[in-house]
Amino acid sequence: MSIQFNFFALGDDELRVAGEVLSVFGEVYLMPERAKIEEMVPKRVQYPEDLISGAVSDKCCLFTTRNIESTVLVPVAKNLYCADVREFPALEYRPCKFSKETGISVGRFVYFYTGDHKFRWSVENLFRRLRQMSKALPNKRLYRVFPDAERSDLPFKGWV
Repeated sequence: MSIQFNFFALGDDELRVAGEVLSVFGEVYLMPERAKIEEMVPKRVQYPEDLISGAVSDKCCLFTTRNIESTVLVPVAKNLYCADVREFPALEYRPCKFSKETGISVGRFVYFYTGDHKFRWSVENLFRRLRQMSKALPNKRLYRVFPDAERSDLPFKGWV
């Protein structure tokens, strides 16, 4: 089972979202969702800009300092590995992407329940804070929109 937060963010919105992540969890580590074993190195995130610039792949995993040591990498395909987020507490993160041609694609945080109640409480706290900073899109209540994205003229692109 999982909980998720789907959102549209642009510009300063992204900094606010990243700032909330750090405010709730403190220092976190970013790792690609899947990559070659030598690329599966945790990257320390201390500032909101680190989270934005560090999330270069489509999907990443965020780990807290206390959870990064227990993370297990599992093979998923030839020469590709991923962090086992279903067994070890992590927050899966997909940043919003945008272009003038296609608009803003939806970003997402997902947490798969692992039994770590402290981490789950932190995730729920993060989602509650992000809901307070954003508003639901009319007719699409699964998606939240942040102020800068809402003010833009770009269309919102949900899941394909």
